[in-house]
Amino acid sequence: MKDELEGLRRALARPTAPAGERLREAAVLVPLVETEEGYALLYEVRAATLRRQPGGFPGGGIEGAETPSEAALRETWEELAIPPKRVTLLGELPMTVHSTLRRVYPVVGVVPQAAVEGARPSPAEVGRIFTVPLDWLLRTPPSRAAYTLAPERLEEQPPEVQDFLRGYRFRQEALYWRWDGETIWGLTARITWQLLNCADGVFHSL
Repeated sequence: MKDELEGLRRALARPTAPAGERLREAAVLVPLVETEEGYALLYEVRAATLRRQPGGFPGGGIEGAETPSEAALRETWEELAIPPKRVTLLGELPMTVHSTLRRVYPVVGVVPQAAVEGARPSPAEVGRIFTVPLDWLLRTPPSRAAYTLAPERLEEQPPEVQDFLRGYRFRQEALYWRWDGETIWGLTARITWQLLNCADGVFHSL
């Protein structure tokens, strides 16, 4: 029985997918840019040919035996042509789950301003990039947008659960910032908020 409990302990220590689902894995780089005025966060806006999403971080699916750090650096190279050797990795923020049922690992790294100035965004993936001063983010609480999720097409659901779903409402709240005409929203805003909670009071010593 002790062996079984130890096995359960190890299983509980691993992130789990929602019941009946198997999550894919992805990683993003959270790029701290060294500027003359201090640190800033680098965001990108997806190319117009892709499904639009407000300001996000470079990243994508983890391939093969890649670690989250390796995947984040590869995606940053593919999307922005910033070489992995120009990124100084600091560590990872807590894993989070995207609404597409993808487990996302945020990897924090420092990027010199010269590397950002020399970035060549891939036209197929990136429409533009922008930076937001970390000091401004630390001083500016995010706005909050509340919305309600409700089941659709009840008639297509199993009869035994239709009564439970009828009238079901799930209230959600999304964080976002507006900066110079750009919007930081959704998962990217949540990851930004995680970083700010870590950086508050210590970012100057990075």
